[in-house]
Amino acid sequence: MYKMRSLWAYLLILVVIGIFLITFFVKAIAFQSEINTTREVIRKPTKPANQISLIFGGDVMLARTVEQKILAVDDWSLPFRKVYKEFKKADLSFANLESPFRDGGSATPNGSTVFRALPKTINGLKLAGIDIVSLANNHFGDQGISGEIYTLNHLNDNKIKYCGIGNNSNEAHSAAIFEVKKIKIAYLCYAYPETMSVAEENSPGIANMDIEQMKKDVENFTQNADFIIVSMHAGSEYTHKPGTSQINFAQAAIDSGADLVIGHHPHVVQTTEKYKDGYIIYSLGNLVFDQMWSEETQQGVVAKVDLVGDKMETIEFKPIHIYDYNQPDWADESEATAILGDMGLETNNVTLSVVEE
Repeated sequence: MYKMRSLWAYLLILVVIGIFLITFFVKAIAFQSEINTTREVIRKPTKPANQISLIFGGDVMLARTVEQKILAVDDWSLPFRKVYKEFKKADLSFANLESPFRDGGSATPNGSTVFRALPKTINGLKLAGIDIVSLANNHFGDQGISGEIYTLNHLNDNKIKYCGIGNNSNEAHSAAIFEVKKIKIAYLCYAYPETMSVAEENSPGIANMDIEQMKKDVENFTQNADFIIVSMHAGSEYTHKPGTSQINFAQAAIDSGADLVIGHHPHVVQTTEKYKDGYIIYSLGNLVFDQMWSEETQQGVVAKVDLVGDKMETIEFKPIHIYDYNQPDWADESEATAILGDMGLETNNVTLSVVEE
């Protein structure tokens, strides 16, 4: 009888221990699940679902010494190796292409400003995920009509859009339109005429910086786009302050309904301006160029613009420094501060809110 009682007591103890262990493990699993859930919540992105990122680079020239550096290491994407990731992760990436492509012809000698880019140098644009380039500039005609045609075909073959050029004035003044997250974004590109012919009703050329025509273009595309960007290739070279013609053109674009004006051509950065409901960056400076003869021509800025829906939320300025005649890299803090100072941004914080609180 005593042995039976001892056995039952022993079994009861085992049952209690079993219940305790089961309860402990269930709670431990539930606690771990709660931790994992918390981690998952923390990892979820906080940006709005309709946030769109746009990125803009300045002058890109893939000839002359840039070409020599590329050929020396047999790397057709060499100029973009240090910055391509930032461009590629944006929804849309833009740059001003200063060198027409041509298969054949002569290399651009040092000192010459008649540029020719070898076709394979487009690999750098593709590595960076460049979606659109402005061709409205004073170098697009450097390789003649055959070079112009080759460049347009080469860009089309590589699925890179362009703006500011056309077989006639209607084409040259047409916007390149992208749709991102149901938002239509339009790019209109213009340049001062100088050596490049202006597109006419029945002749090819660039979209000239004619204010009245630009206003009609912008007003026209406000019916077809939610966000309008105007690119202008203008201004005095190597000066940090925009001229009257730049200011008048850019402000007229905003007055007509454009949301953002992006400038290039001076080869150095210029001041920026919050104008009414829009923003004007008068010059981004160089992005890929071989002008190593001054500190300022080795510098530039990449502008990252975040939209929420069709409204600008922030603009982030990321200064760059060009090394070895071809390759931009992100500037260190000291140099970045100096570059932003040249743009009239007297701050170490390179992100500016453009949304009224």
